[in-house]
Amino acid sequence: PLCERFPSLGLEFVQVPRDEALQMLRRHEADVALVHEHPEIPGGIAQPGLLAEFLHADLLRLVAAPHHEAAAWSEPVDLRRLDGQALIVGRVEDDDRQVLAELFGTMGATPVHVAEVGEYFIAAAMASSGIAVTLMPVMAIPAGYPLVTKRLEQDLERRVFLATREEDDSVAVSAFREMAFQVMRPTRALRPTRSMRPANPQQ
Repeated sequence: PLCERFPSLGLEFVQVPRDEALQMLRRHEADVALVHEHPEIPGGIAQPGLLAEFLHADLLRLVAAPHHEAAAWSEPVDLRRLDGQALIVGRVEDDDRQVLAELFGTMGATPVHVAEVGEYFIAAAMASSGIAVTLMPVMAIPAGYPLVTKRLEQDLERRVFLATREEDDSVAVSAFREMAFQVMRPTRALRPTRSMRPANPQQ
């Protein structure tokens, strides 16, 4: 829809870590960035010269192949059920991995990490084979794989923000912002949140 409205506009999407995406924005190598954070690990998004607008509260789901035993588990699934279960996890430095590791530790549950991947679509592809289950945000679950998703008893959310440069009122950025809010239709976060600007150290 955006390209239809602006035929001369070119769109290029790249997937990079959050900090790198924000640096690309600051260096004018990108015009907008969709970034996320977990309320358990706040910070890192608000930076001088950038504006982060809250878009969507994305909940984590258990993802399994239809023939995996977890596909028959009743909802909501208590994460304690993953104790001893084969689990596909993210990289050690990923926010999802850190939040889950702390939660599993608190619960005394120890899933068996059978694979460590850096991309959600890879985790989904592996889960679709039935070798293990994984946990990922709803927005990241690809439609092209045969997967069963399960709600969790523990509310784990990933907050998605639209980051832009302050005072950037270009037509292209404004159009992308409008489209993003229409597509995502902002949902209320489970915990309070707000659009973020870095604090002014002189105040």
